Amino acid sequence: MASVAHSSQAILTAVQPFYRPPNVEQHDTQPDRPIGYGAFGVVWSVTDPRSGKRVALKKMPNVFQNLASCKRVFREIRMLSSFRHDNVSIFH
Repeated sequence: MASVAHSSQAILTAVQPFYRPPNVEQHDTQPDRPIGYGAFGVVWSVTDPRSGKRVALKKMPNVFQNLASCKRVFREIRMLSSFRHDNVSIFH
């Protein structure tokens, strides 16, 4: 069992530098209000300062703490990136 835990920690350590969110300054987005809550975080309505458009921003704390969380996040990213609809923005 210790070997599995060691392997999981090694995987997390290896991928973390590549999958951290970009260094974003607080003033880059203007939060308007929370629009949804879930098991993994909060979805906010924010104003994109580059375009002035209102977009949804999902804030998910501690997503790379363990291998199970990583897998859930990547599964959600894959799902969201496949959406094609006029009311769904491009996934970044």
